[in-house]
Formats: sequence, C-alpha cells, structure tokens
Amino acid sequence: MEIRKGIETAQEKLEWAIKEMGGRINCKIINYQDEKYLVQFFLEMGNLISVKKINTCPIPEEWIEDTNPEKRGIHPKLRALLKKFVKKT
Repeated sequence: MEIRKGIETAQEKLEWAIKEMGGRINCKIINYQDEKYLVQFFLEMGNLISVKKINTCPIPEEWIEDTNPEKRGIHPKLRALLKKFVKKT
C-alpha cells in the first residue's frame, strides 16, 4: 500500500515537472524497484489508442523526492533528463 502511494505521488510530481518545463509529453510509472521508478514517456497521437513511445528509463527516487511543486523546484538531474524529452515533442 505504501509503495502505491509513493508511485502516485511520484507520478504527480513528474507530470507537474513536465508541464512546468512546457512539455507536451506524457509519462507513466510502470514499476518501482531498487529505489528507482521505471518511467515510460510517450506522446498521444490524436486518440488514446494511437500512442508513440519515446523512451523508457529508470529515475532515481531521490530525483523525484527532491522535486517540489510548492517551491516550483525540479531536481537538476531530473530537469536535465526531461529536457531531452521535451525537445523531442
């Protein structure tokens, strides 16, 4: 139960960080293991069925924990990673 709540919180923070950086990509946490979230980044192509996968990568828990929407702060390494995906959109 605690892992599920952590994943939900991490998902919310990632979505916020992407929007804060002006991205139009979507993300979905698909797994949590060894203190890392496995995140899939994708673009919706007009409808929910047609999805263009961009990449799947592990993101350390620390990067997400240090991202704070209330203070409008994004962990520097998470910001650098997201910049790569935001440029692809």
